[in-house]
Amino acid sequence: MPLREWPLENFIALAKKLLEEFDSTIIFVGTDGAKRKAQELLKSLNSSRCMDLTGRTTLEELMTIFDIAEALISNDCGLVHLAMLTPIKKFIFFGPESPKVLAPWEKTPGSFILASRVLPVFLF
Repeated sequence: MPLREWPLENFIALAKKLLEEFDSTIIFVGTDGAKRKAQELLKSLNSSRCMDLTGRTTLEELMTIFDIAEALISNDCGLVHLAMLTPIKKFIFFGPESPKVLAPWEKTPGSFILASRVLPVFLF
């Protein structure tokens, strides 16, 4: 639901900063419905250290990615709830509703709930 999503330009700015600051790879995961946004991100980032796996992973593969990746940065969605079953650090954007209502029930160490309605475009 677009109203509940952190703006794409914010994800682009964050991903650019992550690529600048860290020697890491960014993997985009999600359903086929996320493919368009993942392609926009890839085009904007233009980096060989980014890959699009949207619509291409099984549940088992997705959980393996969550087990070995360092962090999940996501809007509130089903992926976040699945990630709660793994040790991955989670940065979850909520907005404009309250995370008190829709956040995953279990507050696990390494989970950070962020209210997107108060975040600036650039976090750095």
